Amino acid sequence: MAAPNGFKAGDIAHSLKSKAEHAFGLAVTDPFAIKEIENHRADVTYTVTASYTSEPESRQVQYASGPAYKREYIGEVLAQRHKQIFSDATYTRNLMQGQLKGNPNLYRSPVSKHLILRDDSYCYSVEDCRGCGGSGKNDCSTCNGTMYHTCRECNGQCRMHCTNCSGTGNTSHSRYCPGCGGSGARMGDRCNQCYGTGKSGSPCYRCHATGTMTCNGCNGGGRQNCRQCNLGEVQCSSCRGACQLTYEYNLNVYAQTKVSYGWKNLTAPWLAPALKEMMNAPECSTIFSVDRYELANENPNVFVGTGHVLAAQAKVGFQGMSGTCQFIGPTLVPVFLDNILSGGFKTALEGVKDHKNLKAVFQASSSKIARELITEQAKGKDINDCSPVRKGIITPNDATTFSMARHLSTLHIMTTFKQFRWSAVFGLANSMFAVLFALYALMSILHLDATNEHSKGEWCLGLFAILVDPKGVMEAFMSPMEYFIDQFRYGIDYLLITCWMLTALVFNRFTLPLLAPRVWGWTSGSFLRMGILAVPSMVVVQMLMALHPSQFVPLQFSSLIPTFHVNIGQVFVWVVVITPQIYLLSLTISIIRYKAAGIHWGEKMMRLMLQEENTKGIRRVFLEKS
Repeated sequence: MAAPNGFKAGDIAHSLKSKAEHAFGLAVTDPFAIKEIENHRADVTYTVTASYTSEPESRQVQYASGPAYKREYIGEVLAQRHKQIFSDATYTRNLMQGQLKGNPNLYRSPVSKHLILRDDSYCYSVEDCRGCGGSGKNDCSTCNGTMYHTCRECNGQCRMHCTNCSGTGNTSHSRYCPGCGGSGARMGDRCNQCYGTGKSGSPCYRCHATGTMTCNGCNGGGRQNCRQCNLGEVQCSSCRGACQLTYEYNLNVYAQTKVSYGWKNLTAPWLAPALKEMMNAPECSTIFSVDRYELANENPNVFVGTGHVLAAQAKVGFQGMSGTCQFIGPTLVPVFLDNILSGGFKTALEGVKDHKNLKAVFQASSSKIARELITEQAKGKDINDCSPVRKGIITPNDATTFSMARHLSTLHIMTTFKQFRWSAVFGLANSMFAVLFALYALMSILHLDATNEHSKGEWCLGLFAILVDPKGVMEAFMSPMEYFIDQFRYGIDYLLITCWMLTALVFNRFTLPLLAPRVWGWTSGSFLRMGILAVPSMVVVQMLMALHPSQFVPLQFSSLIPTFHVNIGQVFVWVVVITPQIYLLSLTISIIRYKAAGIHWGEKMMRLMLQEENTKGIRRVFLEKS
């Protein structure tokens, strides 16, 4: 926006419209009435003080230029070159002068560092390759120099799925007895097909019914010989085994500049404080114009430039408000608006009038002016010192009214979060539904190859499973426990315990923050506490698993590999019938834990109120008050 003959009413109206739309996020259609325009100007003096440093640069080259030196002398050669460059103040002054001529922004940036010379005086040295330290070889990236790598067939587990029984442990290639679905019971009695074992067919002779056999790839060692290297080493890719390379050296010269400003011939007294404030504003580099530079200084590292700043003042009317506004720079950056945009802020005030209507309060707090006010007050600034008030965008009374209403909304959140409210319950139910959906979907995938004839309610889950088949649910709840006891009686299965512990840890990670935030706060950050809590959590996982139509999942690593055939009909019925039951179960749990739902509701509301993501401190406050 140029103003050779002074700024016009259209220039000021365009600047105000952009400011209003940026401040409130709304398109401005009301006209601005502008009159009594006064164009102002100030002459600016720039004093640039430069200090110089040099930094060595080296690179691998095929053909070198300049003299050759031994590596231990390169530092001395570069130091000597540094002295030569900086021994002549006229040389560095001319370099800096050339930079200032080509880049007037250097006058407008208070502090900057930039390259002024890439020295063309080169020297080189033949040195040990930096990539391999002169050995010509590097450790193999495949085996990390050990000559071995993890077996790719068993992934280092030493054992693999038995090829004779497809990892089921039975010659029938099925994990579970088709008569009882793996539970060992049928219609309340012991299954007569598997005699209560839950398995079909005869035990596999190769894997001894374990489902796994010694890995053929590593013979049970868990690792294989690396074929990508020779005794853990490969040829260096930088020097291709030559051990030495040619490195070229030179210096880069940098200038660190600091700019101080001075002004004179101000045509209006308000320009001085406006210029001083704009010095640290983001628009600093846009308001100052550079006219010319000169070297009228005894110090060769000091450069003095001159320029000017254009400004304007006008009486403006907008939405029933009027005032004297002041602008600075060629783009007319507003420095004082005399509250003429307060009419736009009335929308925010209307939104916070009912402090219990949190949605309206959050919407009113979304404008740029509101966010600036909130951010600066959070830093401890007084209302009158906040930039929206100081620049006259809104009045101090409007700012105080807005802040007080938000304070009342905060108190409302902190005092009512323990109350039962459906919005909080549904919010927790939605989060809990995602966890249970993942759990039951995984169980369904692992049981698509089972018949589930033992279940009276084939498509009943959660509450409906308890109503339709309470005995089956109880048996499903007790079966894993009995299986656990048998394992301890006849020999501890550490893989089984590990599988259950990991399941409980994962379950705690996703459910404790939702249902037991106080317990999660106690466990988070301590692996020992999480491990201790995982033991009782196994019972909770077992109870939720018993509410699934399949009613039983043998939690052991060999059973967690699905072998199923997708049945579109089953998938459709699962989505239509099972999914609503999962949500009903999630909703029931959320209603029971409505206080935990209130804590999560309060955290979300405070995150929106404070307009930040980190609410750990807020969570601590909620837990203390709960």
